[in-house]
Amino acid sequence: SGGITGMMFLLGGLGDRWGIRRALLFGLLTMIVGRTLIALGETLHMQPGVWSPLHLMVAAGMLCVVVGYGTFQPTLYAAVKHYTDEKTSALGFALIYSFTNLGAFATGLLSPRVRHFSEKLLPPNGITGVLWVYAVLSIVGVLAAALGLRKRAPSPSEDVSAVVARSLAAARNDLSSTGEQPLSTRIRLWLAEHPLRNGPFTFFIFIVVPVQTLFAHAWLTMALYIERAYRATPWVSENFEFFSNLNPLLIFVLTPIVAALTSRTGVYRMMIIGTTIMTLPTFLLALGPSPAMLLTSALLTSLGEALWQPRFLQYIAEIAPPGKTAQYMGIGQFPWFLTKVLTGMYSGWFLAHYCP
Repeated sequence: SGGITGMMFLLGGLGDRWGIRRALLFGLLTMIVGRTLIALGETLHMQPGVWSPLHLMVAAGMLCVVVGYGTFQPTLYAAVKHYTDEKTSALGFALIYSFTNLGAFATGLLSPRVRHFSEKLLPPNGITGVLWVYAVLSIVGVLAAALGLRKRAPSPSEDVSAVVARSLAAARNDLSSTGEQPLSTRIRLWLAEHPLRNGPFTFFIFIVVPVQTLFAHAWLTMALYIERAYRATPWVSENFEFFSNLNPLLIFVLTPIVAALTSRTGVYRMMIIGTTIMTLPTFLLALGPSPAMLLTSALLTSLGEALWQPRFLQYIAEIAPPGKTAQYMGIGQFPWFLTKVLTGMYSGWFLAHYCP
């Protein structure tokens, strides 16, 4: 999970260099290869164990997924900026965030059914069957991107920006080809233009690290917590994928509504209100296992997320200079990478000690 976000930091600029459609297709195709390799290992009954054929096959598949998703997500949000204007931008980011969450919720409905159905066909637990279904669904995504995306005619202002960007790039290439620009100069130029040199941008993306730990716990801790702590209510624990995935469904419903109602409210105010609402329901879970508290916490957490997360993405896209949207989107995920890695270091320890 941390590797995916790390790759967004490294590969986020591919969407700017290759174009939206090409980068999206590359990301999706690479994810298909990765998911196929992960599912193939157990299907072929490869020998398990550390550094075994199964281990290496799954590691290779995970690497492909990491590279593919690290390219795909920054390009996805850059595409929203590309296909919207000032009037539709806020709703566009809300909708893309909403629909990606709908996909996440769909896995909570799909996974238990596929897992139970394929237990005998793909022992020991049917998870390999789930992985095969996701590989097939990724193929559907490739077809949708290939057939659905069309080139948009640029506006006059974009024409000017494109001409300026091409002229600057040509000048730099000329200098490089003639050897007049030494490596040290090129490195200084890259550092001078790096998004992290933008002080307000850097502060803005790092200030949300504490509240972002809640996202990481949503999949590193909550699924196992629900399966273990709610065994007294089997209809909850036995369907832990569904209950740990309620947040994406609520986001799908709430985000467009919130975006329409708050489109004129400033980004900073929405960030403060949204992050505050998102953090407070965590204390409800500290009262002990209760289906009512679990559902209430999911509702309030989702409301807070719907208020601030799409606006955060919109802010990054708007502050990015022309031709650097995907790069800024990738860099904007760097604190998210730190959050995932840090949370992963202690989440298992907490589960082992407080919810064994």
